[in-house]
Amino acid sequence: TVTLPGDAETQGYIRYYLATQSETEFESAFERTVTIPSDFAGQRVILRLNGVVNYGRLFVNGQLVRTHRGGKTTWNADITNYVTPGQEARITIGVTCEIPKVDFMRIRGITGDIALMAVPQNYISTLHAVTDLDDTYTNATLTVEAGIMFNAGTTGQIKLTLKDPNGNNIALQNDTITLTGSETSVVENSVANTINNVTLWDSEHPNLYTLTAELYQDG
Repeated sequence: TVTLPGDAETQGYIRYYLATQSETEFESAFERTVTIPSDFAGQRVILRLNGVVNYGRLFVNGQLVRTHRGGKTTWNADITNYVTPGQEARITIGVTCEIPKVDFMRIRGITGDIALMAVPQNYISTLHAVTDLDDTYTNATLTVEAGIMFNAGTTGQIKLTLKDPNGNNIALQNDTITLTGSETSVVENSVANTINNVTLWDSEHPNLYTLTAELYQDG
């Protein structure tokens, strides 16, 4: 039994004596049985892992789903084909502390939360906004990159709306990202908008704009 999120070494389960490859590259297994909610039926079932230090292998009911390197990054795994809503699933995460391949921290564990969630068959997989101010800090270019994960060949539209710090709508010249996908593929595209006379942010004036993205399919 180990407490997670946490480092197994600090809880007394793993001890290091010498900095040799053989002692840092063995794999530790973290395992838990969970019930997949019955209302996940018909949707994609996703596990989101927010910190596995530092090389992780994810198994569901004994089957390898995917691997990931990097203890400080979030990674997702689509486990739809490995589970049945309303039934239990055995989640196993093999963790290897690869010294010195990734970092020099002798940590082995799951240091971030793990979330189990359901999303539609076709869903927004990427949403990233970049704001570039002009040289006078008066106007800004808002670039929004968005992506849809398609699990069935279809066309989707991502509609963007923007509100200023006072809650007023700001008209966007390009408010729609249209994406056409094929089976089990991520499709991404971006649009740019000029925002005039922007209200700036600083620590004494924490002005915030609100960007909303909505996914439309078949109307």
